[in-house]
Amino acid sequence: MDIERRRLKSLLLKSKLDFCCPHCGEITRIDSRLLEAGALKKGRLGSPKKGNDEDFLEALEWHLREFKRQGKIKHRRTALRLIAGGFYRLLEENPKLDPEAVAVSAEALANRWEKKLRRGGFDKRRPETLKKRGVLVPLLRSLDPQ
Repeated sequence: MDIERRRLKSLLLKSKLDFCCPHCGEITRIDSRLLEAGALKKGRLGSPKKGNDEDFLEALEWHLREFKRQGKIKHRRTALRLIAGGFYRLLEENPKLDPEAVAVSAEALANRWEKKLRRGGFDKRRPETLKKRGVLVPLLRSLDPQ
């Protein structure tokens, strides 16, 4: 396998082709830096690992605390159920998505998020260390009864 990997890397470097990212459309010249960062690096077999959801969990924890701080909802668990319920409703209303693939119910989704928040230590962090990210803003706007 090493011989094929080296040959492929060599051919890609000699070809002087450009790589177009399928996600953002950015065009990058194929060079050794690009090849060393990707799947052709020795020891990396299979598809790349999925990204962790630390940004999402941090934003979720920030929004839960913000609900309590503003006095809109007294209990953290209620706020988490509200967010999970809204997300689950959006999945149910979209005919292209299957909500069962995400969770059995909104309550199960809230339980999973709560476990991840506790396991990651987000519930113990000081409020100033949490960053407000835009992950949940569209979801929260859709839940606002204005």
